[in-house]
Amino acid sequence: RKDFLSAHPVCEVCGAKSKLLKPLQIHHQTPFHLDKSLELSWDNLITLCSEDHFTFGHYKKWASWNSSIKSDAEQWNLRIKNRP
Repeated sequence: RKDFLSAHPVCEVCGAKSKLLKPLQIHHQTPFHLDKSLELSWDNLITLCSEDHFTFGHYKKWASWNSSIKSDAEQWNLRIKNRP
């Protein structure tokens, strides 16, 4: 976790940095309960802030998951950076 966060230190949706009371979270694109071999695979991980983790990573329901979170995060990050 520490190594991944060092390499990916901002939320990939909104660009937020980790804060003491709002630390960044690591999200699994494919939940590890579906494929345990992907639990530590960096290709399966993405850094998200807590708000974006729940909204984009889980569609506002912890039992759900977004299998296209990486492409969604990239698209939303561009929208946020280029907003009027």
